[in-house]
Amino acid sequence: MCCLCVGRLLSMLYYLSRYFFLLVTPSTLCYDHSYADIAPVNSINDCRNILSIAFLLICLTITRYSLGRTCLFTLCSLIFMLVPSIIFSNIFFPVGTVLGERLLYLPSIGFCMLIGRCVSNTHKLTRPFVFVFFIVVVALFVIKSRQRTFDWNAEDVLFLKDVEGCPRSVKILNNAGVVLMNKGDLSTAGRYLQLAVDLRPSFKEVYGNLGLLLYKQTRYSDAIQTLEHSARLNSTNSEDYAYLGMSYLALGNRSEAIRNLRMSTGVLGSSKFMPFHELGKLLLTSSCVESIRLLEVAASLLQSNRKTLLEWRVHNPLNIRHQLGVILGDLALAYQSCRLFKQSVLTYRKAIQLTPSAFQIYNNYGLVLLEMASDVPTGRTTVWGLRHQLLLAAARWSLTKAYRLQPTSAEVLNNLGRFYERVRRKATAAHYFSKALSVAVQQKASFQQVIEQNLARIRFSISAERT
Repeated sequence: MCCLCVGRLLSMLYYLSRYFFLLVTPSTLCYDHSYADIAPVNSINDCRNILSIAFLLICLTITRYSLGRTCLFTLCSLIFMLVPSIIFSNIFFPVGTVLGERLLYLPSIGFCMLIGRCVSNTHKLTRPFVFVFFIVVVALFVIKSRQRTFDWNAEDVLFLKDVEGCPRSVKILNNAGVVLMNKGDLSTAGRYLQLAVDLRPSFKEVYGNLGLLLYKQTRYSDAIQTLEHSARLNSTNSEDYAYLGMSYLALGNRSEAIRNLRMSTGVLGSSKFMPFHELGKLLLTSSCVESIRLLEVAASLLQSNRKTLLEWRVHNPLNIRHQLGVILGDLALAYQSCRLFKQSVLTYRKAIQLTPSAFQIYNNYGLVLLEMASDVPTGRTTVWGLRHQLLLAAARWSLTKAYRLQPTSAEVLNNLGRFYERVRRKATAAHYFSKALSVAVQQKASFQQVIEQNLARIRFSISAERT
């Protein structure tokens, strides 16, 4: 116990001395010297204690000078410099770091006051030379401060710059890994995140980011292992459960995917739209009512809190519109599954406005219009007959638009065939069914048999009419 107290005291003195000498010579600046970048002092024989002794001697000398000459200004300058540093040095309570330039704003004021007092007390003959010297030093540090300001303007620049000067700070390694992951440099990001894990295995934040990286690298089994460990360390992080669910889904384990996505949406205070969206898509075939509820929540979260897009690493407003359009397209499909055609049509229209290049939305919109037309009487002279014709015209426009956007989609070609079969243009329907079948064979589509049945049916109908 005594050894621990001595080690803690020596470490705190060393941290204070580093703060002081960083004010004297701010050559290497770093926003956070966290764990492993500055090792604690555990022994009296550690050579770093020399720096602590020098710092104590300087403080004692200044204090003795101030008390001997009753110079309250100098004493206040020393107190103003030391008291904030003592608070930040983890003596009384942990602050999450041991050294950082961002913690030196108040101590730097006291240090400047102290230097100003020392310069004013120099001899008259040497004072001009001292002033010139300090003007040069101040000019150099002004230039350095100006350059450093540009680093602080952007987080990605700050993190990547500081990881070079503090290569063993787990916080910097974690943040630099996230920045590089957002930029697409997954290999370097993985190296930084793995190094952070190796330096401090108990650092909770890094496991979630490493799991996300492994998911993006399609290493789903490794991602599951890492994200499960992260969830054990921090059970309130909804993003861990969300990417766990998506990893299980990528491996074909639907039940585990649903379970983890439910846990993600059930985390108290969860404001992430992604798990609601993914779970809503998964439940579309089994529970359209619950799917609607989840997709409505996802759309609401995305519209009300744009900051949630940071989880997708999206900063472009065009991508915000596209993501919202995708969610609304899935919500419209859920309405369609529950046969809520009016809500489905209105939602599809909103989705098309947001994502005018998404062929799948046009394809599904055409299908719901075609389905609505099937429920309307076909007479040409009545209001219902006019509505039937308008629905068919809108379905044709939507399906044709989907075909223009994606002419090699077997699903779109098959749906166009269904439309022309519905309006009794059987030759055109057979043409599209035939094209759909050839594309499905090339792409090895799972619904190839359905297209074959449609083509066989329409050909039989054509041959029957000829005979």
